[in-house]
Amino acid sequence: MIIKILLGVAGGALIGAACGYMFSCTGGTCPLAGSPWRGAITGAVLGLLFVLQYK
Repeated sequence: MIIKILLGVAGGALIGAACGYMFSCTGGTCPLAGSPWRGAITGAVLGLLFVLQYK
């Protein structure tokens, strides 16, 4: 269970950071694509929610 949670968080963080790096918006107000760090945090939270939804 712990491994599944860690993989979901890490996977979400990687995908979010990649989206934040490749699709960054110019104003910086986009929560997912504002910066790679914010994308990673948002992706990690979404990955955690996804994993916890499907126990």
